[in-house]
Order: sequence, then C-alpha cells, then structure tokens
Amino acid sequence: MGSARRQLIGVLAVFATAGALVVAPSIASAATPVSGTVSTVASGSTTGFEDWQVEITVHGPTGAVDTVATTTDADGGFAASLGADIPADGVMSVIAHAPEDPSHPGVQTATLATVVAELTPGGVVTVNERTTIAASWAMAQFIGNDGISGAAPGLRNAAGMAANVADPTTGAASAVLTDRANRGISSDLDPLTPTSTAATFASLTAALASCVAEPFGDPAFAEGTCEEIISIAAQAQDPADPADTFRALAEIARNAGVADPAELFALTTLVPLADGAPTLAAAPAAWTLAIRFDGDGQSLDGPGNFAVDHDGNLWVNNNYTYHALPTTTACGSDELFRFSPTGEFTRFSGGGLSGSGFGIELDVRTGELWVSNFGFAAPDCDIPPPHNTMSLFNTVTETFVVETPFDQGPLDWPQGVVIDGHRNVWTANCSSDTVTLYPDLDPHRARNITAADGLDTVMAFDVVDNGSAIFASGMLSSSVQMIAYDGTPFTTVGGAGFPGRLDAFANPMGLAPDADGNVWVANSGIIRLPCDHGSDSPPPNTIDLSEVAGAE
Repeated sequence: MGSARRQLIGVLAVFATAGALVVAPSIASAATPVSGTVSTVASGSTTGFEDWQVEITVHGPTGAVDTVATTTDADGGFAASLGADIPADGVMSVIAHAPEDPSHPGVQTATLATVVAELTPGGVVTVNERTTIAASWAMAQFIGNDGISGAAPGLRNAAGMAANVADPTTGAASAVLTDRANRGISSDLDPLTPTSTAATFASLTAALASCVAEPFGDPAFAEGTCEEIISIAAQAQDPADPADTFRALAEIARNAGVADPAELFALTTLVPLADGAPTLAAAPAAWTLAIRFDGDGQSLDGPGNFAVDHDGNLWVNNNYTYHALPTTTACGSDELFRFSPTGEFTRFSGGGLSGSGFGIELDVRTGELWVSNFGFAAPDCDIPPPHNTMSLFNTVTETFVVETPFDQGPLDWPQGVVIDGHRNVWTANCSSDTVTLYPDLDPHRARNITAADGLDTVMAFDVVDNGSAIFASGMLSSSVQMIAYDGTPFTTVGGAGFPGRLDAFANPMGLAPDADGNVWVANSGIIRLPCDHGSDSPPPNTIDLSEVAGAE
C-alpha cells in the first residue's frame, strides 16, 4: 500500500461541509470597514472595472444581518462600512455585478463574489474569478437567487473551505491548493499521485474569465459567454434559472453531472490566464473539486474510516505506524486524528488503540467515539497488536473514557461499528463471523450473534442501521443480512437471512444507508482481509492482504 495509504483523499471533497469552525466571538464596534478591489485574472484584459455594483452583506444563521451597497471607482476599488461585525456563526459576502454592456443591452454580464468567515485587519478583500469559483463550490448548498442563507455552523465552515481554494484577501490560489499534497510533487522517499484539482480550478477560473474579460470575443457564443454559463446551469432544471453567473456556477457545483462537461470546457480555452496556471487538456467527467489533506505529512498511514461531529470535525482512525520508507514493516498504529472543517490536523494516542481499521462511530448525544481495534500489522512486527478490543474516546474533553479498552463480546478482529437509534452498539467480527451487540452502550451486557442464531456473515465486515434493522455484510459469504434490534437475524421460510447471499454481492465491504432507508453495498470483488480465519480458503478471484502487509 505504501505512501498511497498516507493520504486522506476526498474527505473534504464537497466543500459545503456541515459543522463549525471554532472561532473567537467578534468584537462589537460602531462600524466595520470593508474595502477591496474587483479585478480579473485574464491575461492582457482591457476590461474596465468602473461602476460595478457591489453588495456587502453580513449573514447569520437566520438570514442577513446587515447589507450595504457601493460602486467601484475607475480602478475597481470600493469601500464601505457595515453596521455589524461578522457574527461568530456567520459570514460576509461581497457580490459585484458588472454594468450593462451598451453594445448588448439586456444581455447578462459578469457577477463575481468573495465569501469570508473572518476579515483581515482593515477589512481588505479581493473579488475576482478565483474567489468566485471558490465561493461557488464551497458555498454551493447555501447559495440561491434570494442570496446566501443557511443554518450554523455550515455557513462558516463552507466559507473557511473557500479560503482553502482561493485567498479572499489577495485573490490568489490558496496555499492549500498549491501545497505538496495537492500539487503532486513526488520523490523516491515520498511519492505522491498528482491531483487534478488545481488544473480543474484553473479551467473553471478561465471559463469565468471569458465572461469577465471578453464575453463577446468568440462568435460561437452570440449571446456572450456569461449567458452561456447561465444556460449551462439552467439544465439542472431547478425551480428558477440562476439569476447571474455567481448563482449559475453554484448550480453547476450542485449538479456536476447534469450538463455535458464539454459545454463549459469550451469556454476554458478562450481567454489565457495571467499567471499561466496549467488547465485541463480535456473536459473532465464532472466539474468537481477535491482537496487532499495529509495531516502533518508523517502520521497518516492507512486512514481506515472517519466520523463527523456536530462541529464538522472529522475523526479519523489509522491502520499503521507511519514510516517514511514504504518498504518498512507496517505495524499497528495507536493514534487517532482530528481534521477541523478546514483541514487543521491534531493527533491523539492511547486508550488501547491498536491498528484500527474500518470501525469508528460517534455517539452524537454524548460526543463519545467508539473505535474498533482490528490490529492491522505485518506478521514480522516485534509485538503483535491486540485484535480483540474497542477503544472509547470523548471528543468533547479530548480524552479517552477508559485507558483499558473493552474486549467483551468476545470481539474478534473487529471492523465496522454502528450505534443504532436505540443506543445499542454493534460490531462486526471478521475472524469469528459474528456480530457483537452492546445493549444500551454497555459492554458488560455483551452478546454475540453467531451462525447458531441464523447469522450468515462469513468474515463479517460492516454493520449499519437503516432505521428499521441492522444490516451486516459478510465478505467471504458474499452476503448481507438483516438483524432485528433485539439481536435476532431475519430469516425466510427457507432459513436464509434477508437479503442473504445474492449474485449481486461480490465480497461486499462497506454499507451505507440513505435518507429513504435504502442500504447501499460496496462490492470489493476480490478482497480477503488478513484476520485469523482458520484454514478457510479464499473464494475464487480473491487475494489475501496479509501477503501485501507482509511485503511492506
């Protein structure tokens, strides 16, 4: 697996993340000054920025708190004073509308935007194509024709993620977007796979720049490229067409697969970017943006799964102890990680953590995090880690609830964990083909559900609650079984559990319920985990990952 497993890829792929970014409360003042510049990133543009209409709005979780309007000067500069500071659970938006083109009356012109969670001293911002793309994708779920709105803490988190794409003060691509994890620099000791995010972002920026700098420069777009962007977004068929290019881009972000990506890509080659940033060579499959985070660059090694708390922090478990050389023997990690809503990284260790794999579940009522210890490790590790425990961590106090982990069940190479709506903890045991139930979160009342009870999950991997029952996946049995909340497996007249062994299942691993109660199954097709599973032979077309672990 090597360095590929050291990345937390796509965890924040959708920028409009629910959750809170913890900040100091704003300091009350008689007036909050805001100033800045509207500009373009297009190379050689002769577009003027005089008389753009600028709306500056402070947004709270219940709506707009204060709005002021101003107009740009000959250099695109503007200044105004807000009557309210940005609240600790809100954001500020700056939306700039280009004046009508006298040669094309009634035709849409450009609308640019910047969204910030906190103002720099003096309240200076830049509004250009980069900040607009960043805001459109980060704030997509909060943007509509009526403005920007949404409950705390999502608004502030989304604005913070926008700053991970473009700097709202300078208008440049952010340090996160251009850092080692996202620009894909590689070396013999630390290879990285380049991401397409920076090039995708540059292409989106170029498409919007055609609307700002030369909207009627190409005769193929008789109504102008601004109208073209809005027309592409309108294919999503929301109740109302987007009112301007800012809203249109947010519509495209929300519906990345609706329109043909080639339609927007056609605009990306019309205007060169002043900084010469590389753009995509061909249309992408969809206009999505994903940021890759690698923590501190020397801790993540096989992040297995994550849970999200009410503030939007991601809690990530970890399979192996990190080593710079990917050929070093992989031994079980004793660490747990937190990524803030904008990617800040914190490490925790202790509590019996031992090569945790897929199992991590947050009790949203208490903030307690249950982590199963699969004991991932290569066979030649000096000290084989335990494979039969569960750790309990309090995300509020940032301490382990118990230093000695739970082993009741008995747990046996545990993987997936879920807390159901009745506050029971369920754990899938890979080695014993069982599911462990802790009624009312109490390990001392542990009960194991086995084949003798009618359970058919050979090499059990995951458990989820869809609101009606527990679903458990069996990798080697290629089965998914339902279990009643009292621990009784569902059966048919023939004795097989629902849905049971189906041709559609091929070494199923992760499960996920949706809002309608459907359960989605991820088929690995080939994977056999390195849990101690006796002399069982793998089914056809499977691989034994213990060989891979040993080679590391």
